[in-house]
Amino acid sequence: MGNFSPEQRGMFFEEFEVGLKIITPGRTVTEADIV
Repeated sequence: MGNFSPEQRGMFFEEFEVGLKIITPGRTVTEADIV
């Protein structure tokens, strides 16, 4: 399970595994993300 294509989006909670690493596109965290 850790092989993801760029087109694949979203996972269900049950699909996460301990130690799973996912590389995502970077983005800037803003104040709006924190409130």
